This record gives sequence, structure tokens and C-alpha cells, in this order.
Amino acid sequence: RGVKIMVNIRVVIVEDDLIFQKALASFINKQPDMVAVGAASNKDDAVNLAKTLKIDLILMDINLSGHESDGVIAVMEILKFSEAKIIMLTSIQDASIIMDSFTAGAVHYILKENYIEIPNTIRLLHKNETPFRLLIKEFSRLKKEEQLRELSSPEKEIYHLIEQGYTQVEIGQMLYKTQNTIKTQIRVY
Repeated sequence: RGVKIMVNIRVVIVEDDLIFQKALASFINKQPDMVAVGAASNKDDAVNLAKTLKIDLILMDINLSGHESDGVIAVMEILKFSEAKIIMLTSIQDASIIMDSFTAGAVHYILKENYIEIPNTIRLLHKNETPFRLLIKEFSRLKKEEQLRELSSPEKEIYHLIEQGYTQVEIGQMLYKTQNTIKTQIRVY
């Protein structure tokens, strides 16, 4: 007689509507194979949670605290150090924002009104490297190459150092440039 061990998929919820956040956590915790291990209501708390908790998947609201791109920026920051898969939650169907989410590295998006789909989507993404995710990775790589093509050599050098986590001050010291020069050479990354 074998004992069946349930896999607990560790989920973090990033949602600024605290009522929806709590309802979603309760919904996740009622699933036999997943557990909400944390919740955040803003970008900075989401990044800190991702640094401190072992997470399999993040449900990320695109629009945090009225800032349309906070969720997208959080995805970019989190994926610098985490392998967690990220599903974007949204109440709007703006194609450009959804594309920005995928460019940042999100693997799926779900409309909040379709929350009932969340558990099965989490299970699918947790088990598999879906063809969709592979396409998103390739799209992200191509989009990044396209954006980098427009940068000068010094700007590319600074971009790569920022991507590695160096601050403007550290970059200035490494490249023997003033902070004003570094700021001038930094575009929106």
C-alpha cells in the first residue's frame, strides 16, 4: 500500500485589492495540491517576497496601486533571480499591456473575472514547460535584441551591468564615469 503524497504548489499572490487578494488566497488554499505561501499588495513587497520565499508560481496583478506597469516591472525584477512562473491577473484586455507582460517574462494571463480557471492553469504550468512558455521566452529574447540594437556601445555596456544588479554608483566607479554621464547613457530599461 503506497501512500500518495500531494505536491503543494507554492503560490504567491500579488494584488492591491485586499478583498480580492484574501478571497484568492482562500480559493488557492482550498485546492488539495497548492498553498498560498505569501501575498503582497505592491511591487516592492512582491520583489522582497520572491527573494525570501521558495515559490513555484506567482499570481501578479498587472495594475498595482493604479500604476499600469507596476506588475510588469515586478515581473522583470523578480525573474532576475527567481525561476517562479508568473501568471498575470488583469481586469482589462489591453493587448499592449498583455504583450508587455509576456515580454517581461510572464507565462500566462487570466482575466480576474475568470478566476475559476486559475487552479487548473497553475497545475498545467507547474507540471510542464508548455509550448506557449517556450514561445514567450523566444519572443522575449528577440524583443530584447531588438531593443538593444538601438543602443550605443556604452549604453549596452551599462545595460548589461544594470542587468547584473550593479547600481549607478558602482557602474560609474567600474567604468570611470561620473554619475551624470551614467544617467545620460541610461535609457528606460
